[in-house]
Amino acid sequence: MASSWDITPIHSSWLSRWDARWKIVAYGLAMISTTWLRSDAMLALAVAGAAILLLSGRPDWGWLSQRIATMSVFLLPFVAYLLVAPQNSGQGEWIRLALRAALYFLLAASFVATTRVHLTAAALSSLGMPPLPTRLLLMTHRYVWLIRDQWQRIRTAMKARGFQFRPSRRCWRTTGLAAATLFLAAEDRAQRVAAAMRCRGFNGRFRGMHPPQTRGSDVAKFFLLVGVAAALAAFDRMDAWLEILP
Repeated sequence: MASSWDITPIHSSWLSRWDARWKIVAYGLAMISTTWLRSDAMLALAVAGAAILLLSGRPDWGWLSQRIATMSVFLLPFVAYLLVAPQNSGQGEWIRLALRAALYFLLAASFVATTRVHLTAAALSSLGMPPLPTRLLLMTHRYVWLIRDQWQRIRTAMKARGFQFRPSRRCWRTTGLAAATLFLAAEDRAQRVAAAMRCRGFNGRFRGMHPPQTRGSDVAKFFLLVGVAAALAAFDRMDAWLEILP
């Protein structure tokens, strides 16, 4: 049975070849810089730039379409409010809020769609993150899919035995027992995984197969992304700078 661990292929692109350490810092600084944007025009320009950045990373279209659909459901209340709200009733704030949500979604999607999780964990460990959050990131990403697959198998077995969910006390009790079975199986798997890791000499430190190496292109990409984000923030605040100058 194929595992969901590898269901999202990462295609070769200039973003996927970027050292994860430089990429994490660059994306973090870019997101901080974009928090200074306040005009609708600059926010829309930043959203367009983030969309171009995402598309240039050659993301998997199946993976991306699912995330865009989820984000569209989140933005639907904003669009509905803008359609029915009267003029001068805070529409500007709602527009900026929706643009910011779309901007951060596109930036996060471009990072996740072009960076493998184990490389992200190795980069975080190299940047000085404590070992516990790094291990939690890897374990969560790995076993949340396994638990989901196991729950799907439990549901299939229940349906094969004629179970149909209805809003009744008996159905709720059966569902609760199935969920308890899932949690017990997950706890048993966690104990066996921990024992296997201890048998292999795991001492809490993250070790990667390939040590990270910085290239000139990594530094150039860093300054490109951070420079564009900082330039947008600077242009957006140009009127404030002009007021300060004599």
